[in-house]
Amino acid sequence: MIRTFRSKIDKKTLVLCVLPAAILFVYFFWNQWPLLAFACALFQVFIMERMLHTEYIFTDNGVLLVKKGRFSKVKSYALSEIRSAEVVQPSRIAFLRNKHMILLTMNDGRMVFLIPYPAKEFCQYLMKKKNQLEQKQIDE
Repeated sequence: MIRTFRSKIDKKTLVLCVLPAAILFVYFFWNQWPLLAFACALFQVFIMERMLHTEYIFTDNGVLLVKKGRFSKVKSYALSEIRSAEVVQPSRIAFLRNKHMILLTMNDGRMVFLIPYPAKEFCQYLMKKKNQLEQKQIDE
């Protein structure tokens, strides 16, 4: 069974990224600077598209696919390469981050941050799927 989790749009991200870009777009358009207005509009479209179309997909063959919008490449992580997954809450210094993030620790030491919604359910499903794959390999 294929399971899909989506990214939650954070209000801080909307206010701190999209609102200034919209204000700059109106300002540049009002002062008749069309190239700068076009650049702000393009930036805004790119950011909104990336926020709306981020998906985390678990496939049947034990791969986690991370799609961060339609304009970016799909990253794939084998569940057998993932050592641990935990819900982390960043410090107050990183105020632009979401409250609940997933920290994936890979077998080679890499760390990958993901922002699925709901985060706890994502971790539980990932560990359940990983245990099922390990059990399947042991049985064979």
